[in-house]
Amino acid sequence: MPNYAFDSPHAVFIHIPQNGHDKIRFSWPTDSKIQTFGYIPDYWSDAIRFAVIRDPFQRFIAAIHMFKYGTAPNSGYYARARWPDLTIDQALEVLVDDQVGFDRSSRALDANLKHHLLPQTHPFNCLQFADHFLHHENLDDDLAAFSQKLGIRLKLRKIERTNPHILSVIRDALTDKQIGKLQDICAEDYRQLGYSLRGEITSKPKIVNETRSQIWPEWPAYFSNRRIDNDCLVSALPDISCDLDKFRKVLVPGKRSKTWPGREKDLNKHFHRLQPEFAGLSRLSHLLACTIVAIRRSGGDNHAKRLFFRIVGEYDDLLARELNLRWLTAVCDTFVDHDIDPLSRAHGLIGSTLANTVKLYETELRLFYPKIPNPPTVRFDRGGELFDGVISFWVERGDLIKNLFQRSERALEAESNAAVFVEEIFKRCMNSDTAFKRLDEMSRQSNARLIREEDRKITETLIKSLEND
Repeated sequence: MPNYAFDSPHAVFIHIPQNGHDKIRFSWPTDSKIQTFGYIPDYWSDAIRFAVIRDPFQRFIAAIHMFKYGTAPNSGYYARARWPDLTIDQALEVLVDDQVGFDRSSRALDANLKHHLLPQTHPFNCLQFADHFLHHENLDDDLAAFSQKLGIRLKLRKIERTNPHILSVIRDALTDKQIGKLQDICAEDYRQLGYSLRGEITSKPKIVNETRSQIWPEWPAYFSNRRIDNDCLVSALPDISCDLDKFRKVLVPGKRSKTWPGREKDLNKHFHRLQPEFAGLSRLSHLLACTIVAIRRSGGDNHAKRLFFRIVGEYDDLLARELNLRWLTAVCDTFVDHDIDPLSRAHGLIGSTLANTVKLYETELRLFYPKIPNPPTVRFDRGGELFDGVISFWVERGDLIKNLFQRSERALEAESNAAVFVEEIFKRCMNSDTAFKRLDEMSRQSNARLIREEDRKITETLIKSLEND
């Protein structure tokens, strides 16, 4: 959930899910104009910053209630149950699963649940920036005292979105083992927020200042719900001086999925649609892909280009290992289109030409030719001239593939920003199911027999008849 900045008076509400967000927000005399996710901007430092904290056990129960049963009618997205068959064990597993995200980079159901269950003292929730803490258990009294300090009169809006009976059912269903696991997960909440394991408030909150580097302030637009059109492209990407090492250290959460080939008008939504392709890889690889999209959308935006060349210049080896062939080709295309170094452009063209030639050939096979066993059991023709004096490759003893790759290696010995990506493209073309690999492997197999002439003629006749039909 976002953090809110209010005017009149200037205050920042650090919102922790399940801790009375709507009660506070709708009780404020003015609406929030600015929202952030996972960080507090430096220019908010002069504002009063406050948060509502809650007994971790009761907060967990409330989250289960919301996802499993829904909330009150007309209460928005969660008015109906979002995960009706959710179990306590499933919720606890989601909490400890590192592959499940929580920072709004994914809106999958399990990621959404984890976002609401995340321990309150987790750095993403920003409690370390709060100056004042209100207790959910004493919210009326705490808010009254807090509003008096602000010099305003805040009356807590009564919003009941949980059924007390259902809450007690969920609470009574928890086993001692499940309660113990939850307490272990939320150990820092109990310690830093001043709650006993029985839910009693035993001391004032003492939040440990989180010193680990965080990625959310580095790319604020992505970790938000903002819509970004092409004319606001600069705001969609991190600042050119951002700490890229933070992106290198953070892995993209979720399960890997196939390439998404679509296009979204909303640039931020487009970036999020790309994310599953990079699950398990560094956030830096995902950022590079988004930067390439921004360059293409803008026709070469200077900010996006500067970020692109900084990323590939500082982390080329990592990116070459992580990117799939689609994005390796896109990197080479970007060198060709936008690098001022002629050698990088030449190397980029080598990689792009190779990858796209393989793509065209394999596309033609996939669309217009029947599948054949690999290696083939028979040869349909002897070979010979193909077109314009070009002679077919001698599968059994030809050295075309070997010579092509050796020449390319020599060409790439000259240093350029693109060279490492082109080298990786050559490796992928030889290691993937392509004509290069198939023909290279055939050279080490016994020769496939040539189909009989009469059989070949029959086959050709059948193919022609099918074409005529």
